[in-house]
Amino acid sequence: MKNAVVRVATALILLVSCAFPQQPRTAFNGTWKLAPQLSKFGPYSNQAVDVYTLNLSEPKLEIVHLFNGERQWLEVVLDGKERNVIEAISGATSAKGYWDADTIVVEKRQAIGGGSSTWTMRYSLSADGKVLTIQHHVLKSPVAPAFDEERVYLRQ
Repeated sequence: MKNAVVRVATALILLVSCAFPQQPRTAFNGTWKLAPQLSKFGPYSNQAVDVYTLNLSEPKLEIVHLFNGERQWLEVVLDGKERNVIEAISGATSAKGYWDADTIVVEKRQAIGGGSSTWTMRYSLSADGKVLTIQHHVLKSPVAPAFDEERVYLRQ
């Protein structure tokens, strides 16, 4: 009886994993444009032109963010180790990146003026790979209290 239950459970797991294949990790690669109508903005968010270009070549992830006329660039290694990174905005920045199942997580700290900002970004894809959702959690900032937002982007 016990063996039959184990066989049935194993068959179900195999059936579900075949029916719902995971996206390859490189499915994150591409250009993504903000869909404001699908997004939940934080209190300080601007809905101006907002485009991400992601290039994942494991273990490195290159992020280019065009926002409010600025080009921000960040390269992070997805190994869970915090390190200093070069970013095309002012202030010293450190970041660590890692996988949480099928979600890319980037935790970033940046010195701004006399203070620092700390935030976490979670990048996840829809099952069909056409929608990128980025959840921002701003934990600390010298210019604003903590807040959360969820921005939705469509593949271009």
